[in-house]
Amino acid sequence: MQQSLSAILFPGYRRAVLGLLLLHPEEALHGREIARRTGLDSGAVTRELARPAEAGLLKRETRGNQVLYSADRDSPVFEELASILRKTSAALPLRSIPCAILRSAARAMMALRRRPHE
Repeated sequence: MQQSLSAILFPGYRRAVLGLLLLHPEEALHGREIARRTGLDSGAVTRELARPAEAGLLKRETRGNQVLYSADRDSPVFEELASILRKTSAALPLRSIPCAILRSAARAMMALRRRPHE
């Protein structure tokens, strides 16, 4: 079985975590929210966030009693890594797409199915 390029470059949890944050750099997310959106174990996500934050790929910001993570757009490799993830990642996991968008798309698809063929 052939692995995708993103699976080779970004193994396991790292691909999901970096994909979420680097492809949505405007969002600052708590570790549990990242786990929820990616469907991964929150403990593993928390451990996975430490390395890219230490390397300068992610920003780690404390707000009150929460630690939020976001892509560091000032990282010298941000654009390149985001580009690689965009080009090599399979379709986004459904949990990373907001529910309102999914509901709207489902309603539109159902409406199209009900229309008589012209």
